[in-house]
Amino acid sequence: MSSDLTFITNEPRQPIAPREFYELLDCNKVSFDNATTQEMDKVEAAHRGNDAFILKRLKDKAVRRCQQFTEDDEDFVAKAIRLVDDGWLPKATAKRVAAALKQPENFEPLKVLTVLRHGIKNEFFQTNPVTHGSQTLAPRDVILSSLLIDQQ
Repeated sequence: MSSDLTFITNEPRQPIAPREFYELLDCNKVSFDNATTQEMDKVEAAHRGNDAFILKRLKDKAVRRCQQFTEDDEDFVAKAIRLVDDGWLPKATAKRVAAALKQPENFEPLKVLTVLRHGIKNEFFQTNPVTHGSQTLAPRDVILSSLLIDQQ
């Protein structure tokens, strides 16, 4: 065991952070942010058509400030807004919900809530939407970074 310690102490010292390390680190951070965040074009595209209509109806003052809603109803509406805003509501479901919300009899806030409760399945409100469907078995990627020093 003492021979291992001797080997480690006899090893030549390397500078902890070469000058280009921080430049490479900044480049790596930018690349990581680009790879892990959605582009604005994709987000804007998700809020067109039915998604935009649903968001507009849910963010309407009459719905957001309805005195007849319970705390559970308000939480449900907030979760539905987040679901649509994050782009996790399937297109077919969004189409059905938007069509129902466009009906004249569904303009009242309580009717909007009823349409949402009947139109959106509870499984879409799970805490981790990645667990839906075939994505549960998808492999996960881990990004590791390191700096290798060439010893000459």
